Amino acid sequence: MASGTIPQSFPLKPDEIKIITRGGKPVEVLLTVEQFERVLDLIEELEDRADFVSLKDAPARDFESFLKEL
Repeated sequence: MASGTIPQSFPLKPDEIKIITRGGKPVEVLLTVEQFERVLDLIEELEDRADFVSLKDAPARDFESFLKEL
């Protein structure tokens, strides 16, 4: 992913998102670093939830066999 510098004429307010278009179609999104970090945190949380849901119907492990693996 390329990193570039946005000119000062393109400031972002704390909760503002800029959508860049080409030919009238959205092609890029500009976020503040804080917004980007929140998006990454949300993605990680959703992945964790999906993992828990996928294990919902998995059989429970026997505690004794678990201890033997340690």
